[in-house]
Amino acid sequence: MTPSLYERWLVACVEAIDEPDAFATRPCPSCASPSLNLAFVVMSGDETMGIPCFWCDACLHGTFVCRALIPEGARRVPKDQRDTIPNYRVVS
Repeated sequence: MTPSLYERWLVACVEAIDEPDAFATRPCPSCASPSLNLAFVVMSGDETMGIPCFWCDACLHGTFVCRALIPEGARRVPKDQRDTIPNYRVVS
């Protein structure tokens, strides 16, 4: 059975969280463009945890998960600057 678009986005998101330096050239699950972005919104003073926002700059589709450990080298965005993340359409 072919995975749904939502499942493909979740797999890509987990892979990006696991390897934040290697995902950017992978194809977008929606449009196949190599334009993926990952940023962790830090909601409190604990900079080790954040909400991973994962999206494609080309088609502005993406996903997020509730909270995750922020890997070394990943982009961190303070909650008061979360408007720097585009208003992408969450795939469900």
